[in-house]
Amino acid sequence: MYSAKEAAEITGLSTATLRYYEREKLIPQITRTDQKYRQYTDTDIEWIKMIQCMRMANIPIRSIKQYVELLIQVGRKQHLMN
Repeated sequence: MYSAKEAAEITGLSTATLRYYEREKLIPQITRTDQKYRQYTDTDIEWIKMIQCMRMANIPIRSIKQYVELLIQVGRKQHLMN
């Protein structure tokens, strides 16, 4: 698990950008500690890196959000099928 500061260092993004991505639901729900601090997993870091790649390709946030929503839906369906 990584703190917001550690996740920011790993990804090269600011903590404000990470919060924005979470608020816009570009990252699946981030785990929080009892004290409400965000904790990022390796999977969360991979999601963030995917979003970074899409942003570097000039894909609009709205399109990224739609793509993420589809990925989450497919993941839920696959989970139900297993």
